[in-house]
Amino acid sequence: MRRGNFSHIYSDEKIYQAGESEGLNVFLKIVFCAVLSAGLILVSLDIFKIPYLKTSRAVKNLLKKRSKKESAAELWLSGVSVRLAKVIHINEYKRITLVNDLASADIPLTPEQFKANAIVKAGVTAVFAVPFAFIFPLLCPVFLIAAVVIYTGESRKLSKKLKARREKIEYALPGLANAAEKTLKHSRDVLYIIESYSANTEKELADELKITAADMRSGGYETAVTRLEARVGSPMMSDICRGLLGVIRGDDMRMYFSSLTLKLSDVRREKLKEKAKKAPKRVKKLSVALLVCFMLIYMTVIVCQISASLGSLFGG
Repeated sequence: MRRGNFSHIYSDEKIYQAGESEGLNVFLKIVFCAVLSAGLILVSLDIFKIPYLKTSRAVKNLLKKRSKKESAAELWLSGVSVRLAKVIHINEYKRITLVNDLASADIPLTPEQFKANAIVKAGVTAVFAVPFAFIFPLLCPVFLIAAVVIYTGESRKLSKKLKARREKIEYALPGLANAAEKTLKHSRDVLYIIESYSANTEKELADELKITAADMRSGGYETAVTRLEARVGSPMMSDICRGLLGVIRGDDMRMYFSSLTLKLSDVRREKLKEKAKKAPKRVKKLSVALLVCFMLIYMTVIVCQISASLGSLFGG
């Protein structure tokens, strides 16, 4: 009986040791895959003659005085993107649209570089899936999914920036309508309305108004206002431009801007309410995403441990 008990204890200890050994093996596999992935990236750098991170860091030190700071990793990725951009071709119509959108979003990249940037960031993530596919296949889909998510996120970055910029401009438009109404009581100078308000408003709207003022000085007033409407692409800005065009053509637009101020203020208030309602939903979605990630990691560990234990039991 005692021998049976000792045999049982010995068997449990053997299983426990085997589980520990398997856990160590899993850890070593992950480390090996990470090192192998880094090696693949370094080999690619040599083949395509792309500067190393150390070189990018040196460049970063030289560019410290730049107003917009970039990390060494971002500079390195930019170098890769510039080389890849040379082989990317974009339809001429789409390219012109992208050029205008990138300029509006204040992104200092060509359309080809913008596309290449998304591909490079996703590609670097996907490289890690190669060694894991042979050594630890369970984690391979994680890197592939992450690569797809990164590519989608980088591709949508432009539209998100444009949307955020347009929202900031729209937030300041009730003030512009109100300023126009007050100015029209003693002056019909549209250039004065635009220049005076550009000095006391949000940066995004101020930039657009300064461009419009420069257009007015160098060309026709109507053309400048029409261009402003086209650049911003907002129904609220269209209402403002319609009123300004009326002033330019000699119409009395004081009542128009008075009612427009109330209308735009109501629209802004409703948008703020919608934004406040969406905030809890975003937090909830983020919480669910984090929970799913933790569950996947937890399940991966459990599956590895169960596999190790079963292997020890049936392997003898």
